[in-house]
Amino acid sequence: MGENLSEMTVAMLREEHKKRGVATDGPDDALVQHQATPQGTLDADSTGPSAEAKTQKRKLHESANPSEAVLTMVESGMSFQHMERVWMSLGNDLGALRGECENIVVSENTVVPRHKASLGLELLRGPTSDVAAVAAQVVSSLREELEDPPERFCDPVTYAMMEDPVVIETGHVFDRTSVFDEHGKFKFDKCLFTLAYPVVFLKKELIEHKQQRFDAVIAATRQVPAGPARDELLSVAEALLACLGSGLYIHQTAAYWELESVDGKNAADVLRTLAVKESVGELGSDVPVRALFDRVSATLMQAGAILRGDVDEILFMAMSTEDLLKQLESVILEGDVENTRLHAKALVQKQVENGEIVLISAVRMSHEVVVLALIERVADINKAEDDGRTPLYIGAQNGHKAVVRALMQADEDVNKARDGGATPLSASSQPVSNVARGNHAAIVQRLWDAGAV
Repeated sequence: MGENLSEMTVAMLREEHKKRGVATDGPDDALVQHQATPQGTLDADSTGPSAEAKTQKRKLHESANPSEAVLTMVESGMSFQHMERVWMSLGNDLGALRGECENIVVSENTVVPRHKASLGLELLRGPTSDVAAVAAQVVSSLREELEDPPERFCDPVTYAMMEDPVVIETGHVFDRTSVFDEHGKFKFDKCLFTLAYPVVFLKKELIEHKQQRFDAVIAATRQVPAGPARDELLSVAEALLACLGSGLYIHQTAAYWELESVDGKNAADVLRTLAVKESVGELGSDVPVRALFDRVSATLMQAGAILRGDVDEILFMAMSTEDLLKQLESVILEGDVENTRLHAKALVQKQVENGEIVLISAVRMSHEVVVLALIERVADINKAEDDGRTPLYIGAQNGHKAVVRALMQADEDVNKARDGGATPLSASSQPVSNVARGNHAAIVQRLWDAGAV
């Protein structure tokens, strides 16, 4: 039935073309086939030339100035590969076409940024006479596209590229964040239209657009030698990856970091950045980003550039403080002295770099053995938070009896008050949980015995 319907459509189109005096035999029959195709375009591998290709070929053949014809093809959004076929069919030199296209990319003209970016990325994947100039224009065009996306993908409120398009009852399309707050509540009280529905097909197009852009940038970057041009392309790739979401598009993420890790930079620094940004320590060895981390670190260790302990420290530093504290407690209880040292060192380093008081974090989590381990190494037991609350104050308030005992044995000041004058004794008198209430009497008694007021 489908084939019969297709044949009928072609026959009707041919009849209509005959009425208008349009030839439908020979090569021109491709136009009829093209219009009868449901997708509206011929396959790229089709033997019959598309109407667009024939039109551009005719213009190129008739034009006294080939440069103008090439400009017209670029303005229409034709790919370089497509232009090559048209150019070659007229017996022209491909080197001349590449030169014309490079000139169009780097010069001021009427070509829109997205077409310049697409053409420039194709050119960079082959021999390019001025890599730096073409790459610079590609980067500029891609950044402009990110800031001023195609109208179809542009949110009418923020003018930014949409992430999750929804359509409201009026038929207008917005990004979800433009019409709903973080709690899913409609932002505009005076608007009569409060229902919104996902635009699945548009979101799919958005994702495909971002993926294609990212993949094209990565492919071009691989062909560009190390230097400023390559760095700029990688910076755009990073921005595009952020739009996609590195946690979801793991293969694209691995492709980006693989280029970063072999780009002549300090590989150890790249490993640290990779571990932190992609939370490598939480990933399984079969995840592409973690596999890349393991492969690069193994290569560096074989070359003597870093030690096993350096790699472990990088992974520890990429973990959250909470996870580090939990692991530290585990290795202490297992009696693993070396891992205890490494975990404690990473926690202290986090405190130095982030200003985080890891001892207070351990107190809040009621990790007695961790509190003792941190006290033994470097932790300042009287170091307070911005509001003056000390580890002892927080332990007393939360009813962590064992932690309070450990801090008092380390001679923490039992009368050091927070801002406003409240002391650990008064904090223990205001328990914040059922556990704290249950341990209230024991903590108060211990503080009294130590001379607390």
